[in-house]
Amino acid sequence: MENKINIGVTGTGSLIGQAVIKSVMRSDLNATIDFIGLDYFNKTVGSFWCKKIIYSQIF
Repeated sequence: MENKINIGVTGTGSLIGQAVIKSVMRSDLNATIDFIGLDYFNKTVGSFWCKKIIYSQIF
């Protein structure tokens, strides 16, 4: 079993958050990294690319 690195990405619905996820997914590091998405919107595009999602409520 291979050890994976967990990386938290905030703003999975934003263009920058999605770009970070896509850049790593297209790199050689993809097989060694699991993403944890952090956002306050439910079901954003970037959240579907993450292994785990943490939603926060701001109100």
